[in-house]
Amino acid sequence: MRLFVVGAVTLVAGTARGDGELGLAVGELEARLVLERNITLRSQGRPTALAPDAWVGVAPRWTVGLVHSNVALGLVDTGASLCVKQDDYGCDRTYRGSGVDVRWSWRSGVLAVAPRGRLLARDVEPWKPALALGALVRWTRGPFSITGDPYLRFGLGNRDQGNRDAFVIPVWFAVQPIERWRLALHTGVDGEFATWSDGWHGPFAIATALDAARKPGWKIEVGLEIGFHSLLGPQNSYKERALSMWVGWRGQAW
Repeated sequence: MRLFVVGAVTLVAGTARGDGELGLAVGELEARLVLERNITLRSQGRPTALAPDAWVGVAPRWTVGLVHSNVALGLVDTGASLCVKQDDYGCDRTYRGSGVDVRWSWRSGVLAVAPRGRLLARDVEPWKPALALGALVRWTRGPFSITGDPYLRFGLGNRDQGNRDAFVIPVWFAVQPIERWRLALHTGVDGEFATWSDGWHGPFAIATALDAARKPGWKIEVGLEIGFHSLLGPQNSYKERALSMWVGWRGQAW
């Protein structure tokens, strides 16, 4: 797959500070714009979405965000809001939904843990509200880290129209070869409880992130993740490929 040779540019499962804290300081802001593009051979570029995400530190240990991208949910997928090039399989309108992400940094350091809850609008036609409960966990040793962002997603309406209860367990195995560059393998498992035995998915992607600019109090990051939505599992397919690219800014807002 030629597109895996792309140079170094993503990573991150949620927001993290350099001190091992899985959240933002009070008044600190992180915002990013994600480009999600389907790179399956027969449907190149359909769908393509531009999805904005933003988080802010609102109190000691508390981070709140407004998210639109699949990257923010730990998914290797396409078709988030806002769909700029649509298809007939979900990304059939510009706005599909968003979510509120609330995270509490319970523990920092080598093993950092941040319980989190997300209130999601997975789609707007039909309306698919959902509640996701889980925790962001990261273990770090030198330049190496393992990050998990497992959560359970509960459909709050229109469950008979595809808004069923599900589990999502993304995992990142990462290394930081040099100070400003990070490289990771993104995998895991996800699926709906009703069909978990023969319908679970195992994503597989390569991610890399680069601090493109850094000044005291702020930095700019560029990122890339490229891989397969369901390379592993009973219904595996190497043909479903997704590309996510983003640029993000983090700094003190007040």
